[in-house]
Amino acid sequence: MKNLELTDAEAAALTHELTDVTGNDRCPLSPRVQTLKAILAKLERPKPPAFWRFSRGTPYFDDQMKLIATFFNNIAVASFVSAFVVPMVKNQNLSGAITGTALFIAIVSHFVAHYCLGKME
Repeated sequence: MKNLELTDAEAAALTHELTDVTGNDRCPLSPRVQTLKAILAKLERPKPPAFWRFSRGTPYFDDQMKLIATFFNNIAVASFVSAFVVPMVKNQNLSGAITGTALFIAIVSHFVAHYCLGKME
């Protein structure tokens, strides 16, 4: 069987019509509708996973990386500030452990933010 050489507009029109025919049929399990659904599956391009939808170097990817870096920078700042606010708590044993953990989280979050910014081109 020959492969059809369709333009994008023709493929979109055919996909739209096949979707209408298969979606509005009274017998969705009939062999005719199943054949049309198989043809429709061949016409539709598979979508990439949601997280990797934007390729590197595009403005959308850069914006996504900036948002992730901003999130981790905010966590780093909040952890760093809490490392100095928490020692004012009355229980000194607990505040030492929280201070160390908060500083660790601040440092790791800061490095993750820089890694995300380094992924941008």
